[in-house]
Amino acid sequence: MKISYNETFPSRGLEEDLLLCEEIGYDLIELRIPFLREYLKTHALNELKEFFRNHHLKPYAFNSVNDFNFVTVKEWYKMMDDFLFACRMCQELECQNIVLVSTEREDMQFVSEDRAFDSSVPALRKLCDIAEPYGARIALEPIGHRNWCVRSLSQTLDILREVNRDNLGLTLDAFNIFINASFEDLAVLDEIPPEKIFVFHINDAMNLPIDRLMPAEHRLFPGDGIIPLEQLLLKFREIGYLEMASLEVFGDWVNLAEPAAALREGYEKTRKTVNRVFH
Repeated sequence: MKISYNETFPSRGLEEDLLLCEEIGYDLIELRIPFLREYLKTHALNELKEFFRNHHLKPYAFNSVNDFNFVTVKEWYKMMDDFLFACRMCQELECQNIVLVSTEREDMQFVSEDRAFDSSVPALRKLCDIAEPYGARIALEPIGHRNWCVRSLSQTLDILREVNRDNLGLTLDAFNIFINASFEDLAVLDEIPPEKIFVFHINDAMNLPIDRLMPAEHRLFPGDGIIPLEQLLLKFREIGYLEMASLEVFGDWVNLAEPAAALREGYEKTRKTVNRVFH
């Protein structure tokens, strides 16, 4: 498995992240859309292309476009601004994947799976049609917390099957799978072709009751928490998913971390965790 970094540690910007990831040995990077927009204010796009041409590190995904369902017209066009930007960057940087996340609001916990399905399917068909000419793929990520309306593996798989587009697949996140069903639904992965797993986020969770774990607050480096990651990785090996693992951690401790040391520790712990299963 290739090791990727999803830009979450504080830094002086994308340029620093690129140099640190290259130095440490990461294979891939998920480019945060706000960081990329900021970078392009002071750098030409050709500088970024030149960097990737001349270095081992390569772009893998754009992270993330949020709130595509249960939105107003104004909110839809705000989402589309990020989505079209990511599509253009997919084409320019030869990077296929756009991570897409359903809408986050407190009232989403009261939305039934049927309503979430009915809202998601037509929106995703539109987005897939828009993305196709750019060579872009949409990696839909279920978020396990109740404040998102697309939460479970089975729910997401039903949506993918109904949309039925080649350029729609999954982002699987260890933390989100764990907090939704404590890995009890991993058998669903047997029904998912490995080529439909576009992105895999690896992380761990603090030792708290599952209903208190928050996606933006309680993540740790792989191996530092309570998630049985080996169980998930063994399932990946069983179904033939071998592509990549992208380190994605959030929390107050992340905001206080020294980027170079944190990125190195994250790389080493991710590599160690993956190597226990994928030799």
